[in-house]
Amino acid sequence: MSDPGTSPADEGDAPTDRDGNDTDVSQPRAAGRPPAPRMLSTGLVAALALVVIVPVVIVVALLRSSGPTTHTYTVPAGTGARQDQGEQVEVMPTDLHLEVGDHLVIINEDDRVQTVGLFTVRPGETLDTPFGRPGVYKGACTVSSSGQIVITVT
Repeated sequence: MSDPGTSPADEGDAPTDRDGNDTDVSQPRAAGRPPAPRMLSTGLVAALALVVIVPVVIVVALLRSSGPTTHTYTVPAGTGARQDQGEQVEVMPTDLHLEVGDHLVIINEDDRVQTVGLFTVRPGETLDTPFGRPGVYKGACTVSSSGQIVITVT
């Protein structure tokens, strides 16, 4: 039985783990003595978790914050006249890649009707169309160098 004036440590009953190691944290660690292996591994795991988790969280946040993109093309005034003189005009790319939810905007500042794939854009008109599902859309294009356009939506 313990004497009321002594502590368990005085009697050799210091707390230990199941391997018999001293777990009494009330006593400071001796200077120059390395931390217990458990403390090193916990710190290492925490550091590795931060190195892995933080970049993943950043990437996910960036992906969620980037919504649909608007792709805008302007047919400048005088485009039809330039084409009449034999100039090859390239306002639109031959291959256009969009994501589901993206918008295609075509502003026709020319005095002629322009065709872009499935779409006809009259003089002074602005076409703004969203793409709600994946697909490949092919057609004639009066403002691409090849005279054709392929719009691929993924």
